Amino acid sequence: MHTDLFDRLSEPYTAIDREHYLCVGRAADCQVFVDDGAAEARWSRQPDLDPRTLALRLMPTYKQMQAAKFRLPKALGGCSRLDFLQLPLALLTRLQPGDLPQSLRKLMVINTEGPLPDGRIDWDMLGDTSIDSLILYDDADSPDCKAALEGIEALLPRLRYLSFDRRRHGDLASYAPDLEVLLVSGGGNGEWLEDAPAGLRALALLGMGLDFDTALLRPFANLEALLLNGIRSIVDADVLADLGALRELQILNSRKWNRPDRIAELPLNSLMVLDCGRPFRGFRHLFDDARYEKFDIDFS
Repeated sequence: MHTDLFDRLSEPYTAIDREHYLCVGRAADCQVFVDDGAAEARWSRQPDLDPRTLALRLMPTYKQMQAAKFRLPKALGGCSRLDFLQLPLALLTRLQPGDLPQSLRKLMVINTEGPLPDGRIDWDMLGDTSIDSLILYDDADSPDCKAALEGIEALLPRLRYLSFDRRRHGDLASYAPDLEVLLVSGGGNGEWLEDAPAGLRALALLGMGLDFDTALLRPFANLEALLLNGIRSIVDADVLADLGALRELQILNSRKWNRPDRIAELPLNSLMVLDCGRPFRGFRHLFDDARYEKFDIDFS
C-alpha cells in the first residue's frame, strides 16, 4: 500500500510505539486510543505508571487536575524509556525539575477547557529532555493560551517537527531553524514564511488568507512534500514549478488557480487534488497517470 511521502518524513517524529502504550483518563476519552492498541487506566491523584511505558496520553478532567493541584504524576519521571507524551497545557504550569524523563522526544500539548492556572511555564525545564517534536493543539472551548506560551522560544531551536495554529499560538516557526516538517493552521497572509526555516522537507498549510501569495514558497528549495488545504487566495502553479525537489503535492479545498496546466510538468511521484473547482478541465490529457506512484485528480 502506498504511504504518502509527507507521512514518511513525519514518522520519525510522530510514530507511537504500541508495545507499552497507555492512556490515563476516563473510558470515553481513552476509547479511540484503546482501539488503536493502548492500554487504559483511570486517573487518580497519583496514578501508577509502568516504568517501561513508551507512549503515554494523560487525559484528566479539569476537576481532576484541580484536585492534583495541576501537578504531574510523580511516577512519570521514572518512565525512563518514555518516547511520546500527550498532556494538557495546564499540567505544565506546575512543572518541576525531574517531572519529565530525559528520554522524552515527542510532546503533544492540548489546551483543554477550563481556565489556565496562574503562573508562567518554565519552558527551559524541558531542555533536560530529548524533545525534537512538538504538537500544540487547542480544544474548541479552550482559553487563550498565548500568555502560557511565553518563553517557548527557548525550546523551539531543538525541534525537527512542529505543528501549531498561528492564530492561537503566534509566530513560532522562525524560532526553529532546523525544522524538517512544519504544519501550520490559520496561516493568514503567510508573511511569516519569510522567516521560516529554509531547509524544510515537508510543509502543510491549512487555511490561508485571501492575501496569501504562493510566491512565498519559492525559497524552500529542499521541499519534497507540500500539502495545501483551504487556500483562499490563488494557487500559482508557476511558483510550484520552481520547487525542484518537490515530489509529492496535495491540494485540497482551494478553488483559485493560475496556470494549473503546469502541474503536469512537475516531476512528482504523487499528486492528489481534491475539491478544487476542477482546475484541470481541458488539461486532463496532459497527465500521464502511469508515471505516478499515486495519482488522484478525478475529483479535483
